[in-house]
Amino acid sequence: MSENVSMDFRVHLARLTLIFLSAFYLTACSLRLNQGLIPAHESISSVVANKAVILSRLTPDQSNKTPVFQISNLPAGSLVEFMPDSDISCSGSSVLQALVTAVPDQLLSWVNLPLVDSEIAIRVRAKFPDGSSVCTNSVTYKFPLMTTATQVSLGGNHSCAVLPGGSVKCWGYNGAGQLGDGTLVSSGSPVSVPNLAVTSVSTGYSHSCAVLTTGAVKCWGSNASGQLGNGNSIDSTTPVLVLGGITAVAVTTGYGQSCALLTNATIKCWGDNTYGQLGNGTNTSSNSPVLVSGITASAVSVGTYHTCALLLNGTVNCWGANWGKQLGNGTTTNSSVPVVVTGLTAFSISSNGYHTCSVLLNGTVKCWGYNAQGQLGNGSTTNAGTPTLVAGISATAVTVGTAHTCALLAGGAVQCWGNNASGELGTGTTTNASVPALVAGLTAQSITAGNGFTCALLLSGGTKCWGIDTLGRLGDAVDSDPTLPNLVPALIALKTAAGGDHSCAILFDHTVKCWGKNLSGQLGNGTNLNSAVPVLVPGITAMAIAAGASHTCAVLTSGAVKCWGYNSTGQLGNGTTVSSNTPVLVPGVSAKAIATGSSHSCAILTSGGIQCWGWNLMGQLGNASNTNSSSPVLVPSLTASAITTGTNHTCAVLISGTVQCWGDNSFGQLGIGNTTSSNTPATVPGLTASAVVAGSAHSCALVTGVGGIKCWGYNWSGQLGTSTNTDSYTPVWVPGVSATAIFSGDDHVGAIGSAGSLKIWGNNYYGQLGNGAVANLNTPVSINGISVISVSGGTRHSCATLSNSTVKCWGDNSFGQLGRANSQQLSLRWVLE
Repeated sequence: MSENVSMDFRVHLARLTLIFLSAFYLTACSLRLNQGLIPAHESISSVVANKAVILSRLTPDQSNKTPVFQISNLPAGSLVEFMPDSDISCSGSSVLQALVTAVPDQLLSWVNLPLVDSEIAIRVRAKFPDGSSVCTNSVTYKFPLMTTATQVSLGGNHSCAVLPGGSVKCWGYNGAGQLGDGTLVSSGSPVSVPNLAVTSVSTGYSHSCAVLTTGAVKCWGSNASGQLGNGNSIDSTTPVLVLGGITAVAVTTGYGQSCALLTNATIKCWGDNTYGQLGNGTNTSSNSPVLVSGITASAVSVGTYHTCALLLNGTVNCWGANWGKQLGNGTTTNSSVPVVVTGLTAFSISSNGYHTCSVLLNGTVKCWGYNAQGQLGNGSTTNAGTPTLVAGISATAVTVGTAHTCALLAGGAVQCWGNNASGELGTGTTTNASVPALVAGLTAQSITAGNGFTCALLLSGGTKCWGIDTLGRLGDAVDSDPTLPNLVPALIALKTAAGGDHSCAILFDHTVKCWGKNLSGQLGNGTNLNSAVPVLVPGITAMAIAAGASHTCAVLTSGAVKCWGYNSTGQLGNGTTVSSNTPVLVPGVSAKAIATGSSHSCAILTSGGIQCWGWNLMGQLGNASNTNSSSPVLVPSLTASAITTGTNHTCAVLISGTVQCWGDNSFGQLGIGNTTSSNTPATVPGLTASAVVAGSAHSCALVTGVGGIKCWGYNWSGQLGTSTNTDSYTPVWVPGVSATAIFSGDDHVGAIGSAGSLKIWGNNYYGQLGNGAVANLNTPVSINGISVISVSGGTRHSCATLSNSTVKCWGDNSFGQLGRANSQQLSLRWVLE
């Protein structure tokens, strides 16, 4: 270490070194907690100059398995980076989370823990304001585990397990009461369903059912279609008895329907019957059980809108929706009565989503139905109307998720195929597979697949899960809930841009990093691989950036514009329709601002004029035509101070403060009092604004002088903020909001107030409002605990640059667009043991 290190840094280095040299003592003492030798939260302190620097590891209780590591008493401006123990030199190549002290002695807590198996070891690199840094020893935490399950079932966003003795525990999303614990509170850890003794459980999209030890069936959760079978359509947060006195050996649940296999081998179903999925020859929904016509069976399995049964003679019958060929009879015709699956004699069946798979008597696996993600396992992505062979495997069981499939092989190995956007195949990647791929390091006795995630009961005991972890559905209690703002690790930025399923940021040195979905090269790093951590866009320095549905554009510090990503309609502006995973120059443009829509882009030139390029079917380029252009075209007669692009429309604030919009107007998003689209700019009457933003089919403006906001257009999700869900063809006030800046995603809107306060409203299905919930809001809600400089809204997520220049994102994380991997677990995660 150089001799010119400041005394301040030496003091802090001494503090941290003493702390982490004692880490092994801390770990050893953790085994003696119950003897009262150390306090309930474990800590080490070193006192230097009457000031203590403290590292604490908080011990969770059994109901919340997430430990919290804390470090305190660092000077303001210190950067603390948490990284795995394997990064011995603290090189920073695998930073798990970065935190910055905003004030002296601030307590910093790390809770976003990427858990692999049941133990985690971390070390810390502390960077001090003078530029010096120190790498610490590691601290290890072993997670407490729970009771072995005998059966696990995965639903849409929740899971349930049967424990020894027949009790039931559920975890995940609970918006309709599908956890059965009498509340509507979601849980990332298993919670008990009271007063149940069961033989099996089944989880649907938002409801659950179980066969009791008596053979009766009870269900709980959403009941909008009568899927609880209790004679009404009222949701229930606790189990209710299915009517009709049925005695069942198995129950299975789908999107809005349920079916039971009775002791006499007949099948009864109840709930939604829009496509004939109840199998009784009608399309009339029923909130009590009805008999499936003319079959006796040994097994039954329900998909999203179809049902299949294994008959006593080994043939398979299916009924319900058939648009994806999921009935297996070679047609795409729906059927309200069972139809024979062509040429199949099976040992077992499993249905989910829009496809079904069977294990045959000789151990081969055949699948049929929808196949866009390769979920049929036959090496293609073509739908199959009759059973097709999954090559190269011999299985004892198969389980079907919404868009992926897994098979249990003899000996306990597991292979999976199909959609892998959230790591549900367990291969350590997010790359889809149309043929079976091995789940490494797993020996299982049974497996089950759900909506983007998978779980296995191990031969050695215990349950492991992998895949998407949003809404707590993996049950590992790790704080990966994306409905609250979470830090993007090790990113200090000037501004952010949120796109369709990716995000980008301009850093302090004006370099650009992007993260999330990269199928079309929208991350700009020369690959097409998704990334849950920020990756550098090489060769550019930027002053403005915008992210579209699948492309990105930046204004360089020179004023030139470069774009990258999808280019089917010329949205990159380089005169071609060839996609590019590296930045390409938009010729002849010198700009000061940029905006990107779904498939078009627009720039404010240094002269104040506007040029646009890309898709123009709805006139969103504003040049009086409806012809696409892969090169910039001038929007005539405009001099603008701000510009925004929605999905298929564009708006600009002119120098005078007048707002003009053009393009699609199907929902009144142009604000001109009608729904007539316009391929030339049209003035929004009665409005003077300093800023304007656009979403999928709505627009909002920051009104000059008063700090208020007016919105217009589509309002199905409450994105106009008016406390109604009624569309408006002219601007309407958002009550109770005083703002200095605004932003918009596809269907959600936000306002930044004084001192960096934030209010958001609109669509919240993926948690993109950041308020810890997933219910849409048609009035603004305050987001507490953060102070923001700027915010950007994407299709289903949001990202903010905070007052300390760190970046936080929230909402959908299917492709890593939140900048962290721990809501899509590519490795196996303990849930129950």
